[in-house]
Amino acid sequence: MQNLRDYREYVRQRLFIQSPLARGIPGAIAGECPTWQPSPSNFTIDMAIRAECSKFNQFIGLTDSMGVRSQEIEGQSTDGPFVIDLATIPGFPERAVNSIRRAWWDDGSGPVRLYPVILGSLDRVSDTYLAYQPGTPYRFAIESYKFYLMPAPASIGTLKFQAGAGIGGPVDDDDAFDQIPSDYDICILDNAAVWIAKNSPNDVEMTVRARDLAPDAASGLERLSAWFNANVSEEVSPSLIFDARWFHRNRRRR
Repeated sequence: MQNLRDYREYVRQRLFIQSPLARGIPGAIAGECPTWQPSPSNFTIDMAIRAECSKFNQFIGLTDSMGVRSQEIEGQSTDGPFVIDLATIPGFPERAVNSIRRAWWDDGSGPVRLYPVILGSLDRVSDTYLAYQPGTPYRFAIESYKFYLMPAPASIGTLKFQAGAGIGGPVDDDDAFDQIPSDYDICILDNAAVWIAKNSPNDVEMTVRARDLAPDAASGLERLSAWFNANVSEEVSPSLIFDARWFHRNRRRR
């Protein structure tokens, strides 16, 4: 499975719902909602997946905890923002920083809070941030999974930030789970299927599906939790990870 379309296809399969692709209808694509059985809709499946991502984060311990990370940055001589790919920020081996809510700049005289901005808003007012000369950073933006520090620092200093590395649900049809190997996708998807079945209390068949899928769902929860705990060093224990919600994609382990 590569993206959200494949996830929808899998969830319907687990619920014994034949999709257009499964029926071999010419031109059918993965994840297409069958007209002959429109419930659950794609919206409902997407909502179930997001709900289960939240549950997994709670269960594993990737939410509601604080931790300040830091990265030293050399002085720059080029005009414009200093840009950092979030996937390269150290401190979370094997998984990506997927959120930054607060950030500070510390040039040795103490951390100063950076003000968050939106690049689109700056563009609308013709802000010249792309031509800023290096100086003392005072604001930041996040766009396309990159961190923009503005202006670029003129001298060496430390970027400090609160970040999260929880499991983020797909944000569009071509998106996939980040932070976990693709082999573990079904751990979340089986739980999403149970979520849908349980939320169809007047459907006798769905009640049976919820019961039959429950063992696989519970096993998936334990399996993914064990993977996180086995791959997280003491330094980056989930208890130190702060949860915020600026999603980005990362290279996934295969």
